[in-house]
Amino acid sequence: MDFSFFCLGLAFFGGIWVLHVIVWRIFKPKGEIKPLFLLFFGLPGLVGLFIWQVYPILDPIDLALASMVHLSISVAYIQTYPAISTVIPSFRVLQLVHHAGPQGLKAEDILKEFGTEEMVGSRVELMLEDSLIVKDESGQLSLSGTGNLIASTFLAYRALLGLEVGKG
Repeated sequence: MDFSFFCLGLAFFGGIWVLHVIVWRIFKPKGEIKPLFLLFFGLPGLVGLFIWQVYPILDPIDLALASMVHLSISVAYIQTYPAISTVIPSFRVLQLVHHAGPQGLKAEDILKEFGTEEMVGSRVELMLEDSLIVKDESGQLSLSGTGNLIASTFLAYRALLGLEVGKG
């Protein structure tokens, strides 16, 4: 067995990643998670089926292994994308201090730069778009089935690591 499946899996991911960057630059879809799942799993699935039907000379095991490589990298990318695409407080502080130059900034000046909308409001809107939370007629927010699954998974993982709720 050679490792061409690894190269094929990387090529699948690389091609979809380039398409992702192009699409997000031209047309930023509403939400994050659903469009990313469709792009990174739906499209390669269709392409993989097409390749398997049109080019049956490819070993089905190599194609399956390539799919596993692609899926593994895609899952890792999709998990990290929300952190990359949002305002991360630590990175924002570094950016503010960097732009302040040699004279630096006072802590209270940094705190003034952080707004509630910037830190929370945009996240709520994205979670509504991705159907992770739902809003009732009175404006009350609650978890959807998918949101509950994700929250339960992360809470279990944090408990396993010994991290308290609300603390990092």
